[in-house]
Amino acid sequence: LVIALLTITSLNAQQAKNVILLIGDGTGLTQLYSAYEANGRNLNIYSMPHTALSITNCSDKRVTDSGAGGTAIACGQKTYYSAIGVDKDSMPIPSMLEIFKDMGKKTGIIVSCNLNHATPASFVAHVKNRDLYEDIATFYLNGKCDIFLGGGKDNFDNRKDKRNLIKELQNKGYEIVYNE
Repeated sequence: LVIALLTITSLNAQQAKNVILLIGDGTGLTQLYSAYEANGRNLNIYSMPHTALSITNCSDKRVTDSGAGGTAIACGQKTYYSAIGVDKDSMPIPSMLEIFKDMGKKTGIIVSCNLNHATPASFVAHVKNRDLYEDIATFYLNGKCDIFLGGGKDNFDNRKDKRNLIKELQNKGYEIVYNE
């Protein structure tokens, strides 16, 4: 399960104070209904006051992948198979996380996978291919994400280019915590 956390400060009582976007990577209506049935026809997601569905197919294929699907959710625009945060012409497009951060909001990403996997990467990176893990990791240096928790340490400090992004993040004021 990928959890993207975006905190928004309220301007008035009618607006949301916080937005938490939960993404069950690969989850669709079939999986939700199966969980509902398996749990005695009870699933908390069915009692939430607001839910939404999105169609996240690629711009070039009918069956999507997490890169193009994540980009459709994060950036509101369809892209080609395996792309991360770029449009169908490989031009960077801003994600909601980046837009919220530019508005002065607090942002974060919390995942149970590597931080540079396709879905979370779609909120922070802009690369032509989801397999560019080391390139994706560098986007966490841009300060758009206040907190990020997840795996993928080797792409931050055991890199082919010998950069140590862990030290670079610490130099930018990030506190690094390990739980192995």
